[in-house]
Amino acid sequence: MNDQTLLITGGAGFIGSDFIAWYLTRYPGAVVVNLDKLTYAGDPANLADVRDNPDHIFIQGDVADRELVESLFDRYDIRGVIHFAAESHVDNSIAGPEVFVRTNVNGAFTLLDVARRHERSNNELVAALCRCLDRLQPRPDGTSYRNQITYVPDRPGHDRRYASDPTRIETELGWRAMENLDGGLEKTVKWYLAKYLVRDVPAA
Repeated sequence: MNDQTLLITGGAGFIGSDFIAWYLTRYPGAVVVNLDKLTYAGDPANLADVRDNPDHIFIQGDVADRELVESLFDRYDIRGVIHFAAESHVDNSIAGPEVFVRTNVNGAFTLLDVARRHERSNNELVAALCRCLDRLQPRPDGTSYRNQITYVPDRPGHDRRYASDPTRIETELGWRAMENLDGGLEKTVKWYLAKYLVRDVPAA
């Protein structure tokens, strides 16, 4: 999968299906994993425009099913989530309020929690940087650069991670990232090594 792999919930509904058709047209090569339980609000016929599109992956399932959501993040390397799945009919909420709680509360929490756990922390980025250096410029003693990491007590309000949302620049200016995080990190390390340290590192 590429860096534009999205998990979209409720994608068989009339709003979600319209968005999927637009997104796959707007971003060729992007991949959509469409998770929908196919209740009264979801209809496979709504997906007729993307049924034969190999970049559309339909999964029938419950957004509150943590094991399933975890497996989708692991299998498809999900890079973003758009959450359309929701119970919204007032009459149904009176007859069966527990379904509303499961989907609208538990389901939303499951998505947020799983997505949070799949983000890269600052420590993970440093470890990725050390792996690049270990491969491109090994230490003379054969040990990993990770051995140089020193942990200090956390300070109040410190940054645990960094994240960016390119949605606005993509939709308003048509910009799209041409590099993923790992590839960009390696190219950056190669550039610095070639410029400041060694001359035999292949150019980025």
